[in-house]
This record gives sequence, structure tokens and C-alpha cells, in this order.
Amino acid sequence: MMEHEEPGDEVAEYIANFENLKEEQGMFPSPEARARRILGWLAEEKDWTGGYDYFTASKPHAGTVTQQMLVDPAHLLPLLTEEEAIEYVFRSPLLLERVIAAGWLKPIADTPERLFPRDAVNAALDRLIRAEQPARLPTETPLKAGEPEIGAIQPKWIKAAKAAKLLGISVRTLYDYSERGLIPQPRMLGKHRSYSVEALTKFMDTPDSPRVTREARSRILS
Repeated sequence: MMEHEEPGDEVAEYIANFENLKEEQGMFPSPEARARRILGWLAEEKDWTGGYDYFTASKPHAGTVTQQMLVDPAHLLPLLTEEEAIEYVFRSPLLLERVIAAGWLKPIADTPERLFPRDAVNAALDRLIRAEQPARLPTETPLKAGEPEIGAIQPKWIKAAKAAKLLGISVRTLYDYSERGLIPQPRMLGKHRSYSVEALTKFMDTPDSPRVTREARSRILS
């Protein structure tokens, strides 16, 4: 059930503009429904499949929706770099380019690097969760049999649960390793802790690392 709080300026402005956003970007019929769908998708913590099924969600979030969740259910920064947009939302450089070409998302003009506003990224994510698919790019070659639709990518950053599994330790031990400086501190994006795959791989080759076979590493990261 929605928490009843006095809306802040950001929330009030968002709700006031929502009808226009809904018409332009095919969004959900209400801000709360949109937030519940994204929260439900995040809660499933799916592994990357290389296809659009990664963005499907079995059910929306049924718990409390706070005002912060209403504005930003995915806990994103106000502006995302291209790398952050891929790592935390789109997962594939190819999908990001398709989304941009389809007009779902536009980088901010006149910046040295491509930056994307949080609201626009959330709107594009909405459409993917609703099973919309941006068109393939004219420059793409035809898919081969068994080839993933969007692409199988090696992640640069992984969440704590997968990082702990990669090292063969508990999440609590992972946090302890980080505090002791055995592995680099995680990168925080909203409430998410993400660990560098490159740094973890280097640590696994040190005497302090638990023994995890290379075959197991590949399975965990696939």
C-alpha cells in the first residue's frame, strides 16, 4: 500500500508531468504502477540471458511504495554515464544503441561524454519491462542460430551475492575482505554495492583467495 506523506517538490512535479510522459513514452497508467513493476523486476535479480526475457517480471512489488521509490524505483543517480546505463539497466551496448535509435532515450546535449538523465532511463526501462522491443539497427548483421538477441556480455561489475559466490565465500566475509583492504571497496549506485570483476579476478590469483576453479568462475560469470 502506498505510504501517505506530504509530497516533496520533486514528487509533486513528477506526478504533475506524468500524463504527458505517459502519452509520449507509453508508460504505465500511474506512477505507482510503474514503480511497482520496476521494483518487482529488480527483486528477481535475474542473471543476464542475452535476450529480452531478462526484462520480464513475474509479478509487481506488493509492499509499501515510498515517495523516493515513486520517483526513482531503480535507485539510479540523477545522471548516468554510458557505462553506468549499460551496467545497471540495459546490460548490453547494443541494446543501449537500439534504445537511443528508437527515440526512447536521448543523451544530454553538449557534454564531453554521453550522459543520460535518470527519468529518461527509467522510462526506457519501463518499456522493456512491458515487453516492448526497440527495432534492430540497420547496420546489424542477421542473427545466427543460437546467437543471443541482444548479446552475451562479460560483466564489468557484479552485485555482492554473485561476487561472494565467485570467491566461494559468504556475503558477510566479502564485506570483511573489503573492509580489510583485501579487495577494493565496492562502487555504490543508490543502494546497490557492485564489485569489479577485474579486481576480484586479480584477488583470486593471490594466496589470500579461497580456491575456486577457473571452470567455476566461468559458470558464475556466464
